Amino acid sequence: ETRTEEELRSGFGEQQFTFFAARGLFVSGNTDTESIYSRNQAYYYFNNMGNVQKKLSGSPVLILGCGGIGTHVAWNMCVLGVGKITLVDFDTVEESNLNRQILYSMDDIGKNKAEVLRERLQRINPNITVNFLNRKIWSEEELDEIVQSDRFSLILKSLDSPALFPLWLDHVCKRRRIPYISGITVSTAPMIGPTFLPGHSADYSEFFEVNAQTYQHVSGVSQSLGVVMYHIASEISLEAFRLLTGKGSLKYVDCIYTEDVINGKEIKAPHAGAGTPRPEHSGLDSDAADRTDRRSDELYSGHVPELHHLSGISVPDLPDTGKNRARRTDKHHCILPGIRRCHADQNTAVPRTRSAGNLFYRHLRFYGVQ
Repeated sequence: ETRTEEELRSGFGEQQFTFFAARGLFVSGNTDTESIYSRNQAYYYFNNMGNVQKKLSGSPVLILGCGGIGTHVAWNMCVLGVGKITLVDFDTVEESNLNRQILYSMDDIGKNKAEVLRERLQRINPNITVNFLNRKIWSEEELDEIVQSDRFSLILKSLDSPALFPLWLDHVCKRRRIPYISGITVSTAPMIGPTFLPGHSADYSEFFEVNAQTYQHVSGVSQSLGVVMYHIASEISLEAFRLLTGKGSLKYVDCIYTEDVINGKEIKAPHAGAGTPRPEHSGLDSDAADRTDRRSDELYSGHVPELHHLSGISVPDLPDTGKNRARRTDKHHCILPGIRRCHADQNTAVPRTRSAGNLFYRHLRFYGVQ
């Protein structure tokens, strides 16, 4: 039921009307209450966030992986109204996926995940564009080709294979000046972050040494719990919302966060080099620099207008003790809290005997995750 301003002034009295109006408690009688965005818009209005819907609508997002994390992230981006979503996955739906991967059903078994997800998202929100690629990424060059297929504002990574994929993504996103947010699982634990901002923050391979031996699937079936996937996807999606809209403070810049969600044990590993200038990765070919400069100009001149403000974001330091201090070698490797890892040379006392990935697993076991 609507009232005119005159009726409201008369009904509440001038003082009470002024009090309510100053706090934004009156809304236009033409306010949308029916569309898919109506509750979103109400949230933005009451939190004085401005027209963030316009920003989301103009932000193409690339989602790598349509599994337990990727499906939930994709749904979140869809109902937020991200204007264009591109899904990438080569796998098909299996019955065992249905405990954690939303929008698939028993009728979809054997069908391509990305194609099915695209169709479901498009039916939920016909106001956006959803594209898909039924494709496995076998090389850095293939990933680079996909990334250049659109003017992506953000990449959301929810896959971790092949083993070198994190390194490929780091290289490509540095070269093309595109931010990404990463979220995967390590055994049963979520591992969320980093949020990578080109030229401003640490990427995944600055935390871990990434090589073909870092992650190896020996045998067996991976364990997975749906509620854990929802948790990771929610954190990634909230971080994406902050980055795309410029609202709030980014949570995973220069840090990777993991926890035993059942027992409530947390590990937050900040990168020791937060805020320091970082060398750019060399291009695939001789003219890559020109394309990088062009992409950089586009990115920082309005494609993601808030991105250049994010360089000042700080991450809380760990207690300054020898055991808990996050440390970094001169080769920019991050050492997680409680673990000291150094290169075997004349300036270090502890030789490196394991990969960063193995040390990370050891650390998680110490905290009862595995």
